[in-house]
Amino acid sequence: MRRKRKLYEFFRTSFIFAVLASVISGCVTPQDVHQANERQCLSYGFRQATNDFAQCMQRESLAERYSWGDSHSTYIYPWW
Repeated sequence: MRRKRKLYEFFRTSFIFAVLASVISGCVTPQDVHQANERQCLSYGFRQATNDFAQCMQRESLAERYSWGDSHSTYIYPWW
């Protein structure tokens, strides 16, 4: 009986740790997204403080917002 309890405690602790690790690793701040978009636009050859750079930032932001992996966006089509 004591062995089953230890095994249960081990699996419960492992499950909680796995859930917390996956939640923490999925957290990305808006600043992180903005910096990633900036790096991407700079890698395309756009220069900061230009209209083309601003348009690139807008496109990157919209692409992130409407990508399937973004849980904070409003999708065009409802899920039903």
